[in-house]
Amino acid sequence: MKTTSQLLPTTSGYSIPDKQPRSQAKTLALAAASLCLGGLLLCGSSTSAPAYINRISRSPPAVDVCDSSRFLTYDQLNNCLHRTPYNETEKLELVEYYRRVLPLYVFESVSKEDRTFGPYTIPAVDLQEELNKIEQTEYANDADMQHAFFSLLNRLNDAHTSHGKPAEYYGYYALQPISIMSIERDGQQVIQILDIDSAEVETYRALHPRAHADFDVAGWEVQSIDGVPAIDALRTFAEDIGSLKDDGGRFNLAVSGYKTGRGWFVFRPMIVLPVPASRTVVYELQHPATGVRKTVSYDWTALNVRSNIEDQSKQGKKFATLFDKLKAHFIQHELFDEPDAIEYIPSVDSNAAVLKINTFDGNDPTFYDDFATNVTSALAQFTESKKEKLILDLTGNNGGNICLGYATLRYLFPGLDEDGPHEGRGPHLDAVYRVRRTNLSVIMADQSAQAEASDPNVAMFLSPTQFYSTKSRRQFLDATWMTQGETTVLGEMSQGVYRSCANMYAKFPAPGVNFKIAPDNLVVMSQGYCGSTCAVFTSYIQAHGLASTVALGGYLDTPQQAFGFPGGQVGRVSDYLTLGNLMLAVPDLADKVSPWLPQLPTSGRYVDTSYTHMSISPWNNGGVDVLPLEYSFVPADHSILYPGNPTNYDAIYAAVLQAAASS
Repeated sequence: MKTTSQLLPTTSGYSIPDKQPRSQAKTLALAAASLCLGGLLLCGSSTSAPAYINRISRSPPAVDVCDSSRFLTYDQLNNCLHRTPYNETEKLELVEYYRRVLPLYVFESVSKEDRTFGPYTIPAVDLQEELNKIEQTEYANDADMQHAFFSLLNRLNDAHTSHGKPAEYYGYYALQPISIMSIERDGQQVIQILDIDSAEVETYRALHPRAHADFDVAGWEVQSIDGVPAIDALRTFAEDIGSLKDDGGRFNLAVSGYKTGRGWFVFRPMIVLPVPASRTVVYELQHPATGVRKTVSYDWTALNVRSNIEDQSKQGKKFATLFDKLKAHFIQHELFDEPDAIEYIPSVDSNAAVLKINTFDGNDPTFYDDFATNVTSALAQFTESKKEKLILDLTGNNGGNICLGYATLRYLFPGLDEDGPHEGRGPHLDAVYRVRRTNLSVIMADQSAQAEASDPNVAMFLSPTQFYSTKSRRQFLDATWMTQGETTVLGEMSQGVYRSCANMYAKFPAPGVNFKIAPDNLVVMSQGYCGSTCAVFTSYIQAHGLASTVALGGYLDTPQQAFGFPGGQVGRVSDYLTLGNLMLAVPDLADKVSPWLPQLPTSGRYVDTSYTHMSISPWNNGGVDVLPLEYSFVPADHSILYPGNPTNYDAIYAAVLQAAASS
């Protein structure tokens, strides 16, 4: 249950996590960082000349900056991203592909109507109707076409479901040379410029040698951006970010990012956002102490993290040095390095400690064992310290293996099993998942069941024995979990099911053997980007009153969720394609499956699509008429703005403890 870039490009260095987010948005950023595709394209005359003329007059070969330069100007970025021509055939193939994929999306029907979501409204999106509009539109270039598909799915605000642009769009970022933050001052929400990084200033001046930019702006309040009041400008920008249904969470991504202090307004990934409309951004500033006002402006600078060869521009060595200087910044953004899954801070207050869970997913073969060991060791250390308060920091957690999330809950809260612990019993038994029942999913479920009956050792995509009935608690042995489904608020769905997590539970010690904590002493915090498995994890804690919850950022005096995009479970179209292509080789089965099976575009630029495959119901209410957890606004107990710099965790933890104590 981790987010991915969906409809992924065919390129080395990027693969789909098998549970998916880091995000939509974070996974996309990490994907861009992992690509090392740069190749120098030499362009020049093909006409031969006498050797002595070549020795004297031959000019050096032209350089394609799109593939060879770490840093680009706005015009260069614009050219790099818009140079691929529009292909009508590919567009039509993509439209047909999505027409067959989207019926598998569990929220396709429910998304057709406006939905109230706490203080906000989720706008309706008729996916099939919007595909018709794309089909009828001729685009100026490939970038415009890609943005049309991306924007359509992005409007779902579901980080599990997105159109991934092809490889040439990966690795580009548009940068402003400043960072901003959102804080409260004198009862008002204000936008303020953070400290200025000297390496960013040096980079800006190297790319814009004739500009006389004013960088004496740290600590100044931003009154307006391009003539629009700052909060309004950022709110409008955040509407197009996607990923989260909570407007406050999207605002955080725009202003302060996942947890790095560098939001998407000033650090824009081109795999998600289009090239900025204007070369320059104009900021009207006011000094908070003196009231002095001034106007500054900065051109966009572009970064290409794909290029891994020596920069061949005239200032290649200088830019390479600048890139090295900025790399610490990029590590902070987790582009080149990720934090450990588990971090423990033994003391942030005389009576408090912090357990940070950064992800529930990892690629190391020992990850799950190490995760369990690190969690239990940290909690044993906390118990030994005799401290009372524990902050569970889930800021920026992208999700991961759902059973690992349930196993962590089971260990954290031994009281959930009152006379236990019982073998295999845990929070997963409270979950109600459903899969969309379509012509294709019914055919696939039936074939998976037949295959498993023929050879029980063959596990297929929709094999029935992986599922248990939420009503009878019995394991399914045939396809009736899908074929005898239910009519729900989401449309025609499978029966309510869950999967076993007993194997993951066994990786932890017995719940209650060492660690116990009262709800009054546990505080869960996030800035809203706690997704997928993390969202299921946090929502379970809230539903059962196991801790206080604090949401950071968002809008002043507006409730905010501590989690986002719980979805249910991510799926891949490739799972259907793998089984479907086997069926196409059998004449009797081919006639059944071919009308419904998606086919990837023939251009070879795409290999898969990730989407929300299973829904999960709100805790303690899995009825067929109840909207899924994805559409349920669950506000945190406390919603507070950042006390200052969003990377100053000492101040943040102090503010979180103070907020929790106010209940």
